[in-house]
Amino acid sequence: MATEIIEVASLVPAEHVQREKLFLNENNEVQPLIEAVASHYKNLIFSGMDGSTDAGRKAIKKVAAELNSKIKEIDDIGKSVTDILKAKPKKIDAGRKLIRDALTEVYNEIRKPVVEYEAEQARIKAEEQARIEARRQAEQAELARLRAEKEQREREAKIAEEAANKAKLEAENKVREAELALQREREENRRKEAMQLAEEQRKANEEAKRLADVEHKRKVKFLAYKCLLENGINKDLAVKVINLIDAGEIQNVFIKY
Repeated sequence: MATEIIEVASLVPAEHVQREKLFLNENNEVQPLIEAVASHYKNLIFSGMDGSTDAGRKAIKKVAAELNSKIKEIDDIGKSVTDILKAKPKKIDAGRKLIRDALTEVYNEIRKPVVEYEAEQARIKAEEQARIEARRQAEQAELARLRAEKEQREREAKIAEEAANKAKLEAENKVREAELALQREREENRRKEAMQLAEEQRKANEEAKRLADVEHKRKVKFLAYKCLLENGINKDLAVKVINLIDAGEIQNVFIKY
C-alpha cells in the first residue's frame, strides 16, 4: 500500500516571526502540528499494515522512516529559528555599542568643561596633599632625628654618669683603703708603741727591782758590816769578809737578804 505524504510547509508558517511564535509554544501553538503529524502516520499504520508479514513490516518501516524524516525536517526548521535568534544578541549588542559609543562621545563632550575643572581641582588637591605629606614626612623625620639625638645624649649622659659613679666609687674605695691602711698603720704604731712602752716599763720595773735589790743588799750588807765593826773587826777586813760571803767564797756561810 502506497503511503500518502504530509507536507510540513502546510503545517509550519513560512514567516520567521510566526515560526518563532510556533516554537516558543507559549500558548500551545505546537499541539496542532503534533496532532496533525501523529494522526497522519498513525492512520497509515492502522490502515491494514500487518506487522506479522514481510510486506506489512516493510510498509511499517517505510512509514516510520518517512515520519523520522519529517521529525528531522521540523526540527531543522526550529533550529533555523534558533540560529537566527542566537545571531540576534550579537547584532543587538553591536547596535547597543554603536549607540552607547556615539552618545558617550556626546556625553564626554558635554561634561568636558566639568571634567577639566574637576581634573584641575584634583591636580591642585593632589599637589596640596603631596605638599602636606612631604611636610608631614619632613616633620616626622625631624622628630625622629630629635628623638635619636635625645636618645644619644641620654646614652652619653648615662655612660658619663656611670663612668663618674665608677670613678667616684673607685676614689671612695681608694680613700677607704687608704684610711684602712692608715688605721692599720696607726694601730700597728700604737701596738708597737704599747709594746715598746711595755718593754720600757718592764725594763724600768726590772731596773727598779734590780736597784731595789741592790739597795736591799746594800742595806743588808751594811748592817752586817756594821755588826762586824761592832765586834772589833776593822773596816777593810769587814768589807772583804762581807764581799767574800756575798760572792759565796766562804763555804756554808751566806748572807740572808
